[in-house]
Amino acid sequence: MGISLLLPILLVLFVLLLKNAGKNLGQRKQKWILAGYGLILVTSLLILLFLPQDSLHGEQGVGDETIDQAREARDTFYSAVMEGRPEDVAGAYVTEKWSFPLADNNLTIAAPQREWFSGLLVVEKTEDLTDRIELTHYVTRTIVNHIDFTDSLQPPGVSLENSRLLLREYHLEISLAQFQREFVVAQLLGEEKENWWLNPGSSSVGAEALYLRVPEDAVIVVEEQRINNYVILGEESIFTN
Repeated sequence: MGISLLLPILLVLFVLLLKNAGKNLGQRKQKWILAGYGLILVTSLLILLFLPQDSLHGEQGVGDETIDQAREARDTFYSAVMEGRPEDVAGAYVTEKWSFPLADNNLTIAAPQREWFSGLLVVEKTEDLTDRIELTHYVTRTIVNHIDFTDSLQPPGVSLENSRLLLREYHLEISLAQFQREFVVAQLLGEEKENWWLNPGSSSVGAEALYLRVPEDAVIVVEEQRINNYVILGEESIFTN
């Protein structure tokens, strides 16, 4: 229903209501009430003209091309990580790096008490390292409803205590809300187009991995009851819980 048709109907209905329910009011008061109501309608229409009609994320949102690139990076990320070349993935980002001295060749990987680490841990044994270990946290972009949340992603907690590497998960919760037109506004401006604001076409949930490089002769012990998903490259050590 258009604005030009709706306004006269509202005014006529209001006049009828005044005649039926406002008999005790003076004619002058009825005119003032009617004028005030009309002013409110006109002012509301003027305000509606300045309200945003499109998506609220506006220019801050990322485009479809960026989302497609994020999906491509996510789809190629895990295969590249399993081949020991996460740095070759276009669209992969480093959130944090760590380096710790290793007193001996024994390394135990675990999580703090009453905690678990369910992120992907990839271990590479390399001759480039002798007395230390190096860790790098890689992620690809996370985009939800055309909004890029990649900068909100935090690396896991990492610490080394007496040849015991402790991994602590970081959890990110994203709460989304959507504005919809109220009934009266929808009557004035028309119904909104169907908005699938959480459809896969507007989002790409990123991939991530914690990449650990250790000396080639290091002896690795993983506490599998706390580390739920790890791979040691070059060995038949793949564990997924």
